Amino acid sequence: MRALRFTRFWQATAWLLLAAVVLMSLIPGPPSPPVLTWDKSQHAFSWGLLAWWFLQAWEGRRPVGWCLFLLAAAALVELLQGTTGYRVADSLDMLANTVGLVIGLMLWYTPIGGTFHWMEHWVFGRPYQ
Repeated sequence: MRALRFTRFWQATAWLLLAAVVLMSLIPGPPSPPVLTWDKSQHAFSWGLLAWWFLQAWEGRRPVGWCLFLLAAAALVELLQGTTGYRVADSLDMLANTVGLVIGLMLWYTPIGGTFHWMEHWVFGRPYQ
């Protein structure tokens, strides 16, 4: 597979997504999404999306390392929630985060893991391999 053309864009977006998840996890009253209304599904989706995005942005380099980094970030967020006074640290949330990370890692190993390559080819006509 060829290297991504806009690697810095994908990587910057990954960091912005992580910042958004951390922010939404730590503010007092996050907005309720119209879908995925079950709290644990929101956790799994958010951290799964992050894993899938990070692995694509870094083109699969060190997939386990990135997942461990994201797992540590998720654990830190849960710990910080417990210190806020208006959020609660929950071990079931951490389990949902972990399930999401595993799903994101597994999706990266499927054809869906090449979405960024496909998008660059579709939008810019770059040869896709």
